This record gives sequence, C-alpha cells and structure tokens, in this order.
Amino acid sequence: MYQGTATVAEIEQALVARIEALDGSAWTQGAGAGARLGTWRESRIPLSVLSEAQSVGHLAFNVFVENARNSTLERGRAPDGAIKVLSDVAILFSFHVRPAPDLQIPDQRAASDAALQLARAVLALPQDRFQLHPVSLWRPGVTDDGEWMFVRLDFLALHDVELA
Repeated sequence: MYQGTATVAEIEQALVARIEALDGSAWTQGAGAGARLGTWRESRIPLSVLSEAQSVGHLAFNVFVENARNSTLERGRAPDGAIKVLSDVAILFSFHVRPAPDLQIPDQRAASDAALQLARAVLALPQDRFQLHPVSLWRPGVTDDGEWMFVRLDFLALHDVELA
C-alpha cells in the first residue's frame, strides 16, 4: 500500500524520469546523419511531432494526468488533511513509420513493443507514494500520411493529495 502524498505534478515527473531513463536503442531507425535515434525524450510541445525536427520526433513522449477526482466520494479529509484521489494518467508517444512498404508493418509492430517497454517500466515503479493500475496499454493512431504513429497508454493512479 502507498504511504505519503503525491501531487499531480509529482506523478507526472516520476513517470517522465522513469521513461527518459529507458534504453530505446532497439528502436533506432537507420544509420548515420539521417538516423532516427531510439531515445525516449519528453516532447517540449504537447506531443506534436509536426512541430519537432523529424530526427527527434521518434520516441518523443508526454505524460499527462487528465483528471484527478476524489476516489471515495467522501466529504471529509484524513486527520493529516489528505484525501484519496484517483487520477487518469495518459502516456502518449510518437513512433516513426518508415515509408518503404516492407518496413511499415514491422515498424508498427515495433511500436507495440515500445509501448510494452513503457508499460513494464511504469508498472515497475515503487508503489510507495502512488499505485498505478493499467487500463489500456495499446491505443495506436496513424497520421494521414502514414509516417507517424501516435500511441497512447492509460493508467489509473491511486494516491493521497494533501489539502491542508
């Protein structure tokens, strides 16, 4: 069971740090100057690879807590001033799909392996300040030109938030 409290920002920061520490080299595409490096990197702009240089859009990600609600629907607070919160957490990342016909399906399947790496890493975090539960571990979408996949993973985080 978790102990202590965790704010929305602290949950996001913990997940970002965990993902950025992952080795994404298995998803490096190409070689030399035109390579798309397999490096997990938080996007500066909320997941918009179209505004990122193409060479760094691959494996760019964002973490968002989309909703943080009272998990017990109780009006009172614990003696320490905390309430139990259930937060919807979304992790989104971009994965480049190479244009060669013989690479498109393998790239899409590789994206599912990348999502699995994220899920395993996130669920392996210590559950001391918040507990994560998987909801959806593979929700892909493809850009109109087919060059990028956007993958979404969803989790529930149970945690206490200090309100005093």
